[in-house]
Amino acid sequence: MGMNGERSQWQMYVSKKLEELESKQDSCKEEIHLNKIATLNKINDLEKGLCKELSDFKLIASQDISILKVKSGLWGAIAGAIPVIVALIIYFITRG
Repeated sequence: MGMNGERSQWQMYVSKKLEELESKQDSCKEEIHLNKIATLNKINDLEKGLCKELSDFKLIASQDISILKVKSGLWGAIAGAIPVIVALIIYFITRG
C-alpha cells in the first residue's frame, strides 16, 4: 500500500508539472505569435516608407532629367546658331 501511495503522489506531482509546462508552452507560443505579428507590422511599415522614398526619388530624378533635357536643347541651339551667324557675317562682308 505504501508503494501505491508513493506512486500516486509521484503521478500527481508529474501531472502537475506537465500541466505547468504546457501552460508555459502555450504562453510562449502566444508571445512568439505576438512578436511575429509586431515584427511583420514593422517590416510592412518600413516597406511602405521605402516605397514612398523611392517614388519621391523617381519624381525628383524625372524632374532633374527634364531640366537637363531643356538645358541641353538650349545649348544645342546656341551651338548650332554660332556657325550660322558666322556664315551670315562672312556672306554679308563678302557681298557688300
